[in-house]
Amino acid sequence: MADRTSTLSSRDAKQAMKAAKMSMLSQNGTKQDPEVPDQLPSRMTSVSIVLITFVILSFVLWGLTIFLEIDIPCVEDAPKRMVYILRMHGFATIVIAIGIIMHLLSPIFTSSNSILCLNQSVSQLALLAIINTTLASLEEEASKLIVLCLYIWMVGRFLAIASSCSAERFHLVATSVSSFPFLVVISLLLISLWEHGPCCGLDQIGRQVETKKESLGYFF
Repeated sequence: MADRTSTLSSRDAKQAMKAAKMSMLSQNGTKQDPEVPDQLPSRMTSVSIVLITFVILSFVLWGLTIFLEIDIPCVEDAPKRMVYILRMHGFATIVIAIGIIMHLLSPIFTSSNSILCLNQSVSQLALLAIINTTLASLEEEASKLIVLCLYIWMVGRFLAIASSCSAERFHLVATSVSSFPFLVVISLLLISLWEHGPCCGLDQIGRQVETKKESLGYFF
C-alpha cells in the first residue's frame, strides 16, 4: 500500500511539473511542446528555406548581370567611383523612409518587430556602404554588380519591414533576400584584397591629390 501511494505521489509530481512548464511557456508566448524538446524539423525547414532563397537569388543575380542594361558611368578614377557608390546608397535610404512612414501611419506595424527591422535596416545600410565603397575603390568592373546587390537589398528590407507582423516563414525569406547581397560583396571584397592587396590604387589617389595641390597653387 505504501509503494502504491509513493507511485501515485511521484506521478502527481510529474504532472504538476508538466503543468508548470506549460503555464510558463504560455506566459512567454511560445508554442513549443514540452514533451517534444527537439525542434530539429523546424530548424531544418528554416535552413532549407534560406538555402533555397540563396540559390534562387544567385541565378537571378547572374541573369541580371548578363542581360540587364544599367546606365552606369565608366569611371576609371577610384575616388569618383567611391562617390558614385555612396550616392547610390543615399538613394537606398528610401527604403528606411518608407518603413518609417508605414510604422507611423498604419497601426498594423506598430510593434517591436517593425522597430527592430528599421534599426536593422539602418545598421545594414551603413555596413553595406562601407563594404561597397571599399570594393569600388579596388575593382572598376564591380560597379554594376554592386548596384544590383544594392537593389536586391532594398527589395529584401522592404519585404522584411512589411512582413514584420506576418508569418515567420515569409519574414525569414525576406531576411534571407536582404542578407544575400552581403555574402556576395564580402566575398568579392575578400577576393580583391587577396589579389590586389590593401594598398592597391593608393598611388593613383596620391597623384590626383598632388595634381590638385599644384593646380590650386597655380591660382593662389
